Amino acid sequence: METFATILSGVIVFVLGQLMMRFVIEPAADLKRELGSITNTFLERANGEHSVGLRSDDSSILLRQHAAKLMQGLWSIPMYHRVRIFFGLPPAEHIVQAARDLNVIARFIDELAENAKKQRADEVSYKIHGEIHDAIQSLADNLGIAVFLGSITRLLDPPEQS
Repeated sequence: METFATILSGVIVFVLGQLMMRFVIEPAADLKRELGSITNTFLERANGEHSVGLRSDDSSILLRQHAAKLMQGLWSIPMYHRVRIFFGLPPAEHIVQAARDLNVIARFIDELAENAKKQRADEVSYKIHGEIHDAIQSLADNLGIAVFLGSITRLLDPPEQS
């Protein structure tokens, strides 16, 4: 009987550990990875090494995908408000605001591309650049990520028409 209790308790511990791994630890690690991916996107494009030839709609789609993955990560972690402390994740409100900021940035990038197609005045583009800068700063503050703001708006310009 004692052997059976030992085996049963071992199985229960194993199953609970696997459930914890699958439903808490892995989603939290995926969300941390996504935060790193967002940082990478902004730093890589600010650096300019990999942004040559990328069109603004590529950036827009990528930012919208990041926003969706943030929300997916938030909702896939049970008891997020408690788990986030253990894994050093931002508060849920900050994740939601960051997803909004990413969508705002994507929308402004689309507007810049549209302005370039329509040959609109530079003052419209300057206003949009300011909005993008503010949204990026909000994103960085909410997620606690590093974003190089010095050249990011320059690199979000739509490609020059030839």
